[in-house]
Amino acid sequence: MENQMANQVTHELEESAEGRVITINDIIPEEFKPDCYNLVGRVITNKEMNFKSLKAALLGIWGNPIGVSILEAGKNGIIVSFKDRRRGIQVLKNSPWYVKRQLLNLQQWSQHEAILEVKLDRMGIWV
Repeated sequence: MENQMANQVTHELEESAEGRVITINDIIPEEFKPDCYNLVGRVITNKEMNFKSLKAALLGIWGNPIGVSILEAGKNGIIVSFKDRRRGIQVLKNSPWYVKRQLLNLQQWSQHEAILEVKLDRMGIWV
């Protein structure tokens, strides 16, 4: 999955009257839902979290909202898609989330960036 998402942009060479033309085609990863507000997250811990347990805990914390999809994205990583854009923004604004005694770093995911390009190495914390 990671290799597929890392290769997000392809280039095609064509011949034209002016010479060689390069066309850039954006490939949207299949996990990205264009009709949703998409987030990428990572649990900040050295131990591997159980995905099913993490998903159940998050859905419970967020009030079991309708139209939310949570997918696994590597070790302790998740992709969260909200049909209700306002609900997704609310979840992001209220982050970081404390789940299963660990912090969850969430960032918005744009369809024009590979999942591996989303910066999950920093997050704001109010003290």
